[in-house]
Formats: sequence, C-alpha cells, structure tokens
Amino acid sequence: MQARYRHWRGQAAKQTEEVFSDGTLRLIGFLWSISEAGGPLLLEEPELSLNDEVVAQLPGMIRRSQGLSGRQVICTTHSRAMLDALGVAANEVHRLDVGQDGSFIETATANPKIMAQVQGGWTLGQAVLPLTAPQTVNQLADVKFAAG
Repeated sequence: MQARYRHWRGQAAKQTEEVFSDGTLRLIGFLWSISEAGGPLLLEEPELSLNDEVVAQLPGMIRRSQGLSGRQVICTTHSRAMLDALGVAANEVHRLDVGQDGSFIETATANPKIMAQVQGGWTLGQAVLPLTAPQTVNQLADVKFAAG
C-alpha cells in the first residue's frame, strides 16, 4: 500500500505501509471494515492509537457507512471522545456490568443516575465512563516494585 500526501513542497510525498503509524494503519482498517457490506461488525476499541479529534469523527463515519452498506456495527470503547461525539445518543450507549446472576447489559437511558447527570449538563462520557472503572482501580497506585 502506498499513500501520497500533498504539502508545501512541489512534489507530493509518498509513504508505504511499512512506515505508517499504528493509528494510520488502524484508521485504514477501520474505514475498510465499515465500508464493506456483510453481516454484523464488532469493532473493539477502534480509538486506540488515534488522536481524540479523529476519534470524535468515528461515530459519524460509522453512521454514514451504515447508510451505504446496511451493516450493523457494534463498537466497544472506553473513550470519552467517542461517547461525547456529536450525534451519539443515550439510547445507543450500552454498558456491560456484572451482577449476582452474571453479566447484564444496561442502556444508558435505563439508568436514572446517568440520565439525571446528562439532563443536568454532563456529557455521556462524563456520566457513563466512571461506572465502567474497576472498583479497586486505586490500588494500582500502591503496587510495590522490586528492584533486580
């Protein structure tokens, strides 16, 4: 694969895939995947290695591609930029959690706390992401490392 870039020099620069960044390669794979017709597509954290401004564009790209391909896209994320992107609605955000009887899925609109925060001016990312953090995450700061 080869890409040409227009810039201030007279000749466009060329790069091959060996020198593309991880983010560029992931973005190309993302665009390729969502543009193909077919069955459901699961995207696991497509925001990895991408700038938050690019990440904020991913939901719109998915939406536009669905209009062409008709493909159902399910996306997992821990990205505030993705959840806060223009056009992402609370009824499209589902949170997986563990209860006494196993895992369950909760739509953001079904959680009164999330909806109260969103109606109070919080973004979806601000309201949902704290609920996905591990309960003992603060213990990571207390990890002791041994030299040697």
